[in-house]
Amino acid sequence: MYEGQELYDGTLQSLEMTNMPSVIFNKNNINYQAIIPSDVDVITITPTLTDANGTLEINGLPYRSGERLTFNIPTGKSKILIRSTASDGETSRMYTLNFLKGNVNQPTTNIARSYSAITATADRGGSSGYGVANMVDGSYGSMFASISGYTSIVPFPHEINLTWTQQKTFNTMVMATPSGLLQGITDIDIEATSDGTNWTTFAKRVPIQWFSSTDDNKMEYAYANIPTVNDALKLRIRVNDANNTYWGIYALYELELYNLPDNGEIHPTADGTLSNLTIPNVPTFTFDNSTMTYSVMIPNDLNSIEITPTLSDGAGTLQVTGKTVANNTAQTFDIPVGKSVIHIRSTASDGTTTKLYTLNFLKGNEDGLGTNIARSYSEITATAEREGEDYSAKKMVDGIIYTMFASSRGYNNEHPFPHEINLTWEQPQTFNTIVMATTSGLIQGISNIDVQASTDGINFETIAQGVPIQWKSSKDDGVMEHTFANIPEVRDALKLRIKINDANYMTWGMYAMYELELYNLTENGEIGENSNTITASAGENGTISPN
Repeated sequence: MYEGQELYDGTLQSLEMTNMPSVIFNKNNINYQAIIPSDVDVITITPTLTDANGTLEINGLPYRSGERLTFNIPTGKSKILIRSTASDGETSRMYTLNFLKGNVNQPTTNIARSYSAITATADRGGSSGYGVANMVDGSYGSMFASISGYTSIVPFPHEINLTWTQQKTFNTMVMATPSGLLQGITDIDIEATSDGTNWTTFAKRVPIQWFSSTDDNKMEYAYANIPTVNDALKLRIRVNDANNTYWGIYALYELELYNLPDNGEIHPTADGTLSNLTIPNVPTFTFDNSTMTYSVMIPNDLNSIEITPTLSDGAGTLQVTGKTVANNTAQTFDIPVGKSVIHIRSTASDGTTTKLYTLNFLKGNEDGLGTNIARSYSEITATAEREGEDYSAKKMVDGIIYTMFASSRGYNNEHPFPHEINLTWEQPQTFNTIVMATTSGLIQGISNIDVQASTDGINFETIAQGVPIQWKSSKDDGVMEHTFANIPEVRDALKLRIKINDANYMTWGMYAMYELELYNLTENGEIGENSNTITASAGENGTISPN
């Protein structure tokens, strides 16, 4: 190394894996063999670069460092190739994950068990109880064990030889032993003959990976990633090395040979979701990539927001208000008073798997006598109302944020949903926004409603059905939460019926509402897949677009 020379590191700093508990990552080990249980269909990997400014490729496609990727694991052999490259663009490592699924040790599937003859150079003999036939008897309670101290007299390589009366084809070798780091075979060559005389070497210096150095009698399984051996009458496993110094022996409880589908490279499943979505100056906003629609309340003194969407699939594409934008890049919006919508479409790298996230914004709700239409009621009732004034329905429309309507405790046990809240006015009212306030919304907030209204006081029209009400807090901390229902305009209503389809009531046996607010706010409309501002009609703010 000369003065001023930079050292670049092309390794992975970490590789997190799910559903592969037997695999332990070491940045300097580039080849891995993982046996996947037959009941596991999906795994995830999260590769993270040592050089944060480097690049990452999975099976030749670019992905972000630290991105969690999901794979469907088919029966048979499959693999994932991970190339990590340092920021110099040249220093790199190729990690290979080999997977095996579907190895079932039965006489009809494990080809080793159909042998006609089997020998091993280090065999103790059948009378010892540790003979070579034990490794192909289908029992994990018996074992082949080499002659104690044999390697001191006869150094490696040793041999295990199998013969069949009919030709056999296989591409997978599984070995089983407990305490693999103490007694497992670690390196082999594979040789076979189809005529019993002329031998072909199919693989040399194949590593066998073990992980346990504990004498706990827990069975370990490892497999050798070998090419297909066609039409073999005889198989020679040349044992080049084994862990034998601890007990002076190496051991093999079961030797298994299979002919399984070779699926080659497998690719991440198409994931069109966002992995994250942040709005830093709206601290009440929280993201869950399985939730497609959000109600976001904007403080009146906040004029603009930044939205940063991040793709789950780093090789996918992202559109905000119909405009293609860079992944994980902040987009700035001016938020007008009233109701506004922003659409975010995330698409996976397959070009077809997509998700559409909808952000409904509300700004300008002020709970005053002249603005909150609910407070101008002439009558209000609730089917679950308690007797007395302390928690009556009137409390939700009194303009006092720390008084509340609370349903009769245990009312749901005898009166299942839906319940009702009914408001009546002397004059027709028009509104397009319902705001609810309560503490501990995930414990006592109303969570789903229908909205019905009557213009004549008799006949009701359903304006909206199954409207979700989103709450965030499951803490009993007395902190007030506000949320809103995104509903169409209710015009000239003399009566309003809020049908409560569900509520969070199990913890305290009741649901509660501190304030019910109704507003007729400017409808700014949706942001469609068009980055240009659309001129609004009279009385509207129009479409909002990124700055």
